[in-house]
Amino acid sequence: VPTLGYNFKPVGNFRTPSDTGRGGAHYSTFVYSEYEEENHDYPAKYIDEDGMWANIAYFHQRIVPVAEEAGVTLALHPDDPPLPEPMGGAARIVSTLDQYERIFALNPSPQNAMLFCQGCVTEMGINVYEAIHRMGRQGKIAYVHFRNVRGTPKDFREVFIDEGDVDMFRAMQTYKEVGFNGPFMMDHTPSIPDDQGGRQGHAFATGFIRAMIQAVYR
Repeated sequence: VPTLGYNFKPVGNFRTPSDTGRGGAHYSTFVYSEYEEENHDYPAKYIDEDGMWANIAYFHQRIVPVAEEAGVTLALHPDDPPLPEPMGGAARIVSTLDQYERIFALNPSPQNAMLFCQGCVTEMGINVYEAIHRMGRQGKIAYVHFRNVRGTPKDFREVFIDEGDVDMFRAMQTYKEVGFNGPFMMDHTPSIPDDQGGRQGHAFATGFIRAMIQAVYR
């Protein structure tokens, strides 16, 4: 096992009711104004930002040396959605690239890296190509969730890979420019009507990714 992807958040992802898009497919959706109107039933105990930073420092102090010994790269996934504010009864500390830099500084090691979820990084509201350069030049991209989104940090849809806000060909070229040579994976594909188990959405995204790799990495 050369790489292990992980999250560092007490509660999972946050979404609001899905939108319908191309071909009647359902898009995973987040609209912050709708989220605020919901009745949230979370544990009463609140984990503040200092507590979250103390927790991840404790975790890295004990886990990173073991990963180094085993030759395993730890790939940290961003918060989803990547909003650097409390959600679900806990602060969120993996929602910006500056927070990632702080996490890397906790234990400077080649094994302390990130899972570059391109969708989440785009949802941060930053230039995704510059983000690839920033993280890729440091060798901190362990692998990539190569997916596309449409919208803003507080109002987005996870659309088909070929119809979002990101130029996926340019993105693939940028990964090559920074010397990234790791895995690209599909992620969060739209739900196509009558598709059992999401296989059609997965197959479409995987074929698209494979074509991009062959076009750019030659």
